[in-house]
Amino acid sequence: MPGKQSLTTAERERLGRLRRELRQVEQERDMPVKAGAWFAAGHDKTSTPSANW
Repeated sequence: MPGKQSLTTAERERLGRLRRELRQVEQERDMPVKAGAWFAAGHDKTSTPSANW
């Protein structure tokens, strides 16, 4: 493509680091939602049926 420049090695490394950081932040952001859904589905094994009276 005319006018398209390729990334330098340093830019590629930085892009890779930023992508990894983004994945980590997205996982951390989604964790409370996933945990809430898991507990709402009844997977909480800390209580027993007899403890609910």
